Amino acid sequence: MPPQNDEERAELDRLITQMREGKRDFENEKNDEVVQAITLLRERGWFTDGAQYRAELRRAEKRWTDLIGADLRWTDLRGANLGNADLSGTNLSDAHLIRAHLSGAHLSSADLRWADLSEADLQEADLSEADLRMADLSGADLNGAHLSGAHLSGADLSGAHLNGAHLQGATIGGTILTDMDLSGCIGLEKMNHLRPSYIDYTTFYKSGPLSEAFLKGCGVPENLITFLPSLVSKGIELFSTFISYSYDSRNPNDPGNIFAQKVHDWLQKQGVRCWLDKHQVNAGDFVLESIDEGIKVWDKLVFCCNERAMNSEWVRKELRRAIEKENETEKKLGKRLPIIIPLNMDDYLFSEACKKHPYRLELVERNAVDFVDWEVDEDKFQHGMELVLRALRLDGGKPPAPEPKIFPLDDDN
Repeated sequence: MPPQNDEERAELDRLITQMREGKRDFENEKNDEVVQAITLLRERGWFTDGAQYRAELRRAEKRWTDLIGADLRWTDLRGANLGNADLSGTNLSDAHLIRAHLSGAHLSSADLRWADLSEADLQEADLSEADLRMADLSGADLNGAHLSGAHLSGADLSGAHLNGAHLQGATIGGTILTDMDLSGCIGLEKMNHLRPSYIDYTTFYKSGPLSEAFLKGCGVPENLITFLPSLVSKGIELFSTFISYSYDSRNPNDPGNIFAQKVHDWLQKQGVRCWLDKHQVNAGDFVLESIDEGIKVWDKLVFCCNERAMNSEWVRKELRRAIEKENETEKKLGKRLPIIIPLNMDDYLFSEACKKHPYRLELVERNAVDFVDWEVDEDKFQHGMELVLRALRLDGGKPPAPEPKIFPLDDDN
């Protein structure tokens, strides 16, 4: 309750003056006067009024532990400087902490329900086990903050900064996670989800790939999770690509090596994110694990198909995993989405010698792009690559819908 008469108003002014002068005179051992002023303001119920003066409560010595467990409900601390203050276990529910400076503050187990912390500086703050249900943290700087075990259900984190923030064991549900970058968060996959949260495309795009466990906990549909890596990639109009071919390490000038490298370089110039399998698999890796990782990460497999590649055990394993991925996607989405794009280099795919190949029919059905005589016919190579690029477009290379020829009449006609 604010001061009720002139005497109480004079007392409030005296205490505020004591607090402010003591603050300026820390080095002259006047910390006790500041603590005494805060204590009296709190006892009289005037702390809210006194806080509008933005008293600096920066913890200078151990005696500032006086604020541990304090009852500061409804307190107006807008813009207050509480950097490094020890507010462990403090009741700050419904407090106004807009743009407050709380970097490095100790707020573990604090009650911050319904508190307004919008645009507050909480860098490196300890908020472990804090109760932040329904708190407004929009635009807050939580870089490096410790939120392990914190309760964030119903909280608004829109536009907040969480690079390096620790979120292991934190609980969310109905939490607003819009317009923010979650890529630098630690422990997203170990969060607890009471119910779905609100997450938007801006967050997906800013964050890039996120933990599948986290996305499922937020209530993101599985079919959207499947396509998110492609939708939020920098080359958003084009699928990322894994180029499969039979690499001849003994003969760098082998036509298969040269062709695959030429395809790779051409696609890179068009902005397609693509990799050659020789660049991605290290010596000593388990073959199946390496192939499996590559097929999972990349959206499409461009297969440089010639006799050597068709008879390579390594390439067969790549084809098998790509086909398995197609089947898995079909089960989830109810329709088949082709992953393999075969490039016919020498017509071996259509020869008698290839008829018994276990994956021949799978490849023939896919309308292999013709690159026969690519070494001597540059125009043919360029035309073939244009077809490949069209197949790598998310819209399938379909032309835009024609403009309508008949327009509605104006109301005046």
